[in-house]
Amino acid sequence: TTPLRDPFGVAVKQASWFVDERDKHTIGSGRPQHHMLRNVYVSNSQRDLDEKAEMLLQNHRRFINLFETEGTIDKGMTRPLDVDMEPHEAAENVIIGTPQQVLERIQLHAGMGVDGLQMNMSFGASHADIMRSLELFASEVMPEIES
Repeated sequence: TTPLRDPFGVAVKQASWFVDERDKHTIGSGRPQHHMLRNVYVSNSQRDLDEKAEMLLQNHRRFINLFETEGTIDKGMTRPLDVDMEPHEAAENVIIGTPQQVLERIQLHAGMGVDGLQMNMSFGASHADIMRSLELFASEVMPEIES
């Protein structure tokens, strides 16, 4: 599942629906797993996190154009639609933050019954920024995640 950039409550509802149905219908040892696709970005710089929150919002505005309409294109680019969301809200709706904040958000997902996350870090950041985020995730977040 993916709640995209909807409020975190949507992720909670999606996880609840899946887990409730899974638990009703699981027979024997075959337990389906629930994985969720989330935007993820890790940084120790507040300036970088603010910049990525703005990128995330701009990506969302273009996505909404293609998702909710036939898509309006200007000079080869999808026109961003107005949405009732600020950059900080977009970031709060996904998993963007310092290593500690990202770890806490991942733990929230685990507590909801999400078995694994598929991380999408490609929402406008440069390749170099994504690689730095992945390195920070691998060195500071992954060691703290219990298997």
